[in-house]
Amino acid sequence: MGNILEVRPRDLHEVMKAWAYRYGPLFRVRMGWQTLLVLSDLEAIQKVFKERPDRYRRWRRIPERSADVGIGPFGVFSAEGASWKRQRKFMMQILNASRVQDFTPRLETVTGRLRRFCWRAALSEVSVDIHADLKRFTVDVTSGLAFNRDWNTLEGRFEPMQRHLDVLFRGLARRQTALIPYWNLFKLQADREVVFAASEIRRVVEGLIADARRDVAEYSEIREHPRSLLEAFVASHERGESDLSDEEIIGNLLTLLLAGEDTTANTISWMAFFLAEYPSVQARLQEEVDRVFGPDEIEWTDRTDISAKLPYLQAVANETLRCKPVGGEMFHEPLEDVEIMGVHVPRGTPILALTGMPAMREDYVARPDEFLPERWLGGGGSSLGPSNPKAFMPFGTGPRSCPGRLLASLEINMVVTMLCQDFEICRTNDMPSPRSEYAIAVGPDRVDVILRPRRAARFGVELESREAERRRMVQSIRFPNRRSSERRSSGGALP
Repeated sequence: MGNILEVRPRDLHEVMKAWAYRYGPLFRVRMGWQTLLVLSDLEAIQKVFKERPDRYRRWRRIPERSADVGIGPFGVFSAEGASWKRQRKFMMQILNASRVQDFTPRLETVTGRLRRFCWRAALSEVSVDIHADLKRFTVDVTSGLAFNRDWNTLEGRFEPMQRHLDVLFRGLARRQTALIPYWNLFKLQADREVVFAASEIRRVVEGLIADARRDVAEYSEIREHPRSLLEAFVASHERGESDLSDEEIIGNLLTLLLAGEDTTANTISWMAFFLAEYPSVQARLQEEVDRVFGPDEIEWTDRTDISAKLPYLQAVANETLRCKPVGGEMFHEPLEDVEIMGVHVPRGTPILALTGMPAMREDYVARPDEFLPERWLGGGGSSLGPSNPKAFMPFGTGPRSCPGRLLASLEINMVVTMLCQDFEICRTNDMPSPRSEYAIAVGPDRVDVILRPRRAARFGVELESREAERRRMVQSIRFPNRRSSERRSSGGALP
């Protein structure tokens, strides 16, 4: 059995990180008859990433497990060789800065919905699990980008999709560490649920592909100016510029949904938690937002300079990603016998690269156990920053770094700026501390906060009248009852 009973799937990242501190930057773990090599040395990780795809590939169990539930491989995420190069080029074109900027108006619309939900919670004086709402927010964002559809899960109109995605990703994470594929012999309730979720997601996506093909065939304007990633796939295929199969299209759309829902929502949720835990950080960030925008509504469209005006926001985001990396565990395997740090590694051996570990070691970062956004600023705080910039890998590194990082950064900036402009983010001592869980991406199980409207006197009478108008508007909106709970609490210790 080896170490398999010591590793619960949802705690995989925490267990491996603890063992890395105990046993060093390279050690073996026995998972039944499978040996897993765990790597946290920066230079060795960089070497593995640099030598993809010639000497390393993503662990083959990842696409195999997704195929088990009828989804197929996750597009560019799990593609290798020539297939990866073909898909990667197309994804980078779709998610470039110009396309992301064109998508800003829809992102502003969805952020406006989230703002109304936050105001309703603030005026009701109840605690909310902001992580749950942020996952709905990011599903709404990515459904617009991927499909040109307004699912509006924030208001409960298409909430089953968000639940299906949660079930799918948690199920795949659990199957990655399973000793044997027992589901081929018998299925537990959890296995039936993940198969059903996968089938429902596939049914919806296949219907959207059929709609996109019809629209592209009927309307020349859509062929020339696709409104979504899916329409871009179909239009490119119609023009003979792409030979992506339906399976590859589905895989890349699911990749976008995974990256769009879990990773971004997890990061913003952890930021909200840290802002509540460190009031001085929140106050400084609010001062920056106030100084840049004052009481005015923020217009992000055609404003590519906004992020540059918010250096402390970028610092808080970087420090959150350093302390709570959402993709800090990456599985690979060598395509031939290799040597890593003087150790012979046979072909096909699974390698778990703990990419978030270097930025948590004193070798590369001063006072690594402290939450210090100032380490990312110039001047007096610069000595706290990573001594080696390569130690910080929130979006991966090398040619296979995350193609959606521009969209993720825009979402983070827009949502956190809105929260800081309108609210104080608070926690009480009896609120439960978030528990970090592995589900392909790593994120909190929940983040309970209390949102309190900031004092109208901060900006004088004009804001006071605007706040009164906003209160009337929010009170008139009907909201589902599923999302708020009566005030609950727990220890405020850092998880």
